[in-house]
Amino acid sequence: MQQDDLDKKATGLFAGKVVRKDLPHQIKGGENVPSYVLEYLLGKYRASDNDEEIRIGVDAVKETLTTNYFRHDEANKAQSMVERKGRHRFIDRVEVRFLFSYLQSVKDKLGLTQMLAQKDIHAEAVDLAGGRIGCPCGVAFFTAIISAVRNRHVQAGTVILGDLTIQGNIKGPASITEPLQLALESGAVRALVPVSNKTQFAGLPENVIERLDVVFYGDVDRAVLKTLAM
Repeated sequence: MQQDDLDKKATGLFAGKVVRKDLPHQIKGGENVPSYVLEYLLGKYRASDNDEEIRIGVDAVKETLTTNYFRHDEANKAQSMVERKGRHRFIDRVEVRFLFSYLQSVKDKLGLTQMLAQKDIHAEAVDLAGGRIGCPCGVAFFTAIISAVRNRHVQAGTVILGDLTIQGNIKGPASITEPLQLALESGAVRALVPVSNKTQFAGLPENVIERLDVVFYGDVDRAVLKTLAM
């Protein structure tokens, strides 16, 4: 593709960040893939003005869509893949469906049966800043859904660390020192931390231990109960 002076200036100033706008339409074809997903993948794999690099990048995007993107009517196929492999990353909507399925499975325990029957929940989360196609859902996000459904406010000054994987497992951060220090500086008074990070508690700065009420949780149900004081 022939570049004009403006194209050359843009690629020169923002090397590795410029994506040709015609490429998403070429790749999309008959697939119902959101444009922002294609643009994100193209930016990740082939932000270049070199024709050969573009070709390789486009092939990588197509392969990623084939492996990681499933239509809504392919949810059973996606779920069987998770059961067979133990884990698998999906692009946006299927992962949220797994989260909602988990929410449905614990609705009785959390007293949500009637509430869920009266409401529709639509969530769309895309990891545009990181280097992954999909990412686990933050426990804080899950708690926010429960808070909205139950119309119960999260206790003021509360920070929640940890992610919820599509299998329903809790994944703690690599380190809790920096997040808790930042939380304290931002006005937090209470922090919920995955129990897998408990061994790091002794290494926290004294001011964090003294001023921040750190509460550990072992599963998402307990995190919700402690956060909303249910």
